[in-house]
This record gives sequence, structure tokens and C-alpha cells, in this order.
Amino acid sequence: MSKAGMIAAVIVAVLGGCAATASSAHAESKNLSITYTNCMDNAGGVTAEMHGCIGAEHEKQDKRLNAAYKAAMKTVEGKRAQDLKEVQRAWLKFRDLNCGFAGGGEGTIAGILGASCILNMTAERADELQAIAEGQ
Repeated sequence: MSKAGMIAAVIVAVLGGCAATASSAHAESKNLSITYTNCMDNAGGVTAEMHGCIGAEHEKQDKRLNAAYKAAMKTVEGKRAQDLKEVQRAWLKFRDLNCGFAGGGEGTIAGILGASCILNMTAERADELQAIAEGQ
């Protein structure tokens, strides 16, 4: 392997480790599942494995987001309901644009960064909507 290739491999390994560590650190604060944390810990920085972990957890978080949104909508009426609907639409657009940018770089880590961004923002928004639904 060339010196440049070795440097690139080290960078990918370090960034992959950072992504796995970051996902573990955020698991509790963002209601990410222990299954996700374990999956990322076991992925060993392998991009395809990490994408699988992120994809599976995103499905869970997306369901949680949708349930929290429906619950929040039941707690507001009139203009507040319309406002929440508009906010949610704007948030979805922002999330997609923001994470598209985050994942728009070059290299395999860019895809991980974009997918992790969507996962983390989705989990955070589900938390926010749950708080609205609970009157907090």
C-alpha cells in the first residue's frame, strides 16, 4: 500500500471510530436504542455495516417521530395546529437539506455523516414533539 493509501486508511478508521463513539455517546440523550449502540460498536468502522446500523435505527426513530407528531397534533388546536404542521414541514425540509450538505463531501465517511445527521436530527425532533405532546 502506498503512503497516501495508508494515510487514507488511517483517516477512515479514525473517522469511523469517531462516528461509532459519537453514536454511542448520543444513544442515551437522543433515545437511540441500545441495539443501535451495540451495532455501531460491533461495526468496527466498516462503512457498509455502519450504514446498516444507521438504516435500521432510522426506521425506528422515524416511526417514533411520526407517533410523536400525531400525539402532539392532538394536543393543539386551531392556529397552533396549523403552525405545528407548518413547522414540521419546514423542519423536514431543513433536516434533508442540512444532512444532504453534511453528507455531500467526498469519501465513504461523507455518506456516514449524512445518514448519521438524519438519524440524530430525527431522534431529537421526536423528543421535541414528545415534549409538546406531554405539555412540557
